[in-house]
Amino acid sequence: MEPLRLTWTLAAPMVASPHPLHLDGLLAYAQTEETLAGISIAERDARTLREVATAPLPLGREERDGLWCWQASVLRPRDGVLGQSMRYWTRKTDPEDYARRIASGQIEARINVPLKPYERIIDMQRGTLKQLYKFFPIRDVPTVEAWCIGDKDRIEELLAPDSGYVTHLGGKARMGFGKVRSFTIERDQEALSQWQRRAMPWPQAGAALTELAVRPPYWAAESRQMAWIDPELLT
Repeated sequence: MEPLRLTWTLAAPMVASPHPLHLDGLLAYAQTEETLAGISIAERDARTLREVATAPLPLGREERDGLWCWQASVLRPRDGVLGQSMRYWTRKTDPEDYARRIASGQIEARINVPLKPYERIIDMQRGTLKQLYKFFPIRDVPTVEAWCIGDKDRIEELLAPDSGYVTHLGGKARMGFGKVRSFTIERDQEALSQWQRRAMPWPQAGAALTELAVRPPYWAAESRQMAWIDPELLT
C-alpha cells in the first residue's frame, strides 16, 4: 500500500449530487462490474450484489475503537467549479400509438386481459409509462482528484477508462455527462493526510454530524449511519 493521488480530466460537465462521491465507492463499483461479468444472470440476486459490493478493496483500512473505513477520500474539483447551470430531460408517452400497438398485438400488456371498462387505461401518471419533465443541476469541472492509501497497480487496473468500468463520473452517464477524457495515478505523500477528506464514522475537527454511508455499498439504505464530514465536502 502506498499514498496515491488520482486525477481525472473530463470532457463534459458533471451532474451535481447531494452526496459526495467517495473513491472507495467508485472502486467498489468497478470491482463489482468486473466480478459480475463472470457471473451468469441467473445467479445474480440482491444478496449476491451486496456480497460483491462489500468485498475487500485494494485500499488501506483505518480502524478506531471497533469502527473502520477505507483510506480513500471523496472526489473533488482540483481547480474549483468553473460554472453551474441546469439541464432537463423529458419522457413522453403517445397514448394513441401505444393503444394501436396493443390492439395489433405488438405489445403484450395487462390491458389485453379481461378488465372492467374503467381499468382499460394507459396510465401516464405512474409506472413505466409515466410522463416526465425533470430538471437537474450540472457543474463545469474540468479536473477532479482524489487521494488514497492503496495498491497502485490494482487501482489503475480498475479505474483506467480502457477497462470500461469507469468511463464517466457522476450521474446521467448515458447522456454523456461526466465523460472521462484522461486518468492518471501517481504516488503523492499528501495522500497520507488528504485521504481523510471523507465521511468518517468518528468525530473529527471541523466536521459536522450527518447521516451518510461511510463505506460501500453507498447506494444501499442500510449502509447509512451517523457520520462526520467536513461541510465543505457537501457543496
